[in-house]
Amino acid sequence: MQKTKRLLFESYVYFEGMVYLIAGILPPPIRKLFFKMMFANFGKNILLSDKLYVRYPWKVWIGDNVAIGRNAQIFPSYLVQEASVHIANGVVIAPNLVILGAGHLPEDPHNSNIAASVTIDENVYIGANVVIRYGVTIGKNSVLAAGSVVVSNVPPNSIYGGNPAKLIRRIDK
Repeated sequence: MQKTKRLLFESYVYFEGMVYLIAGILPPPIRKLFFKMMFANFGKNILLSDKLYVRYPWKVWIGDNVAIGRNAQIFPSYLVQEASVHIANGVVIAPNLVILGAGHLPEDPHNSNIAASVTIDENVYIGANVVIRYGVTIGKNSVLAAGSVVVSNVPPNSIYGGNPAKLIRRIDK
């Protein structure tokens, strides 16, 4: 049974890689249409830079006026049905973002699966090379500094940075 699951997963990853290879050479308007068919929700006025990789795109919601930079990688959980990724309106994402919707317990990495949704609320700016872990919510009007590793919720109107990301300062509106 385990060998069959592994074979099926390897086959899925292979074909998925071929799809992304083809998508990478398509002109931007056609690539956008391609992604629109795959995602759970694909809003209006979305800018997708090249080399975007999304595993299980049917578990990703993207709102309106979103910009996603080059080499972004989004991994919702496959094993936990309700675990997904939600990116709200007005979000700007710099290059090399990684969203991890699932992980493992350090005590038992081979037999444990942890997964939860990742939510990025409206008008968030995410700097380059940011990693966001499963179960995290980024509050409205927040900023994640470049290189941050976000392992806990970020309240609205705040700037977080570092590894692990911590409050740098609040944003007064």
